[in-house]
Amino acid sequence: VTPQTGSTCPTNTDFVWRVVLTNAGTMSATSIQVADALPAELVPVSASVTSGTFTLSGGWLIPSLSAGASTTLTLTTKATRPGSYTN
Repeated sequence: VTPQTGSTCPTNTDFVWRVVLTNAGTMSATSIQVADALPAELVPVSASVTSGTFTLSGGWLIPSLSAGASTTLTLTTKATRPGSYTN
């Protein structure tokens, strides 16, 4: 997972975050968990994943990821106040 620099989020406007997880190893990875707290000023609107499951309380759980494969989490948020946010 490679984080990117924050972007300006206008209040009450949807802002989409994409997290791409890539297995750069030579073997399959199993029981992967990705967790990261959103800044308090961002309210989650929706989320989708290309593999595994995602919940705000449990994070992103991926049962397995083959060597060289990637999977994506797309999270839509709204800002409760304007600003630049890094996550």
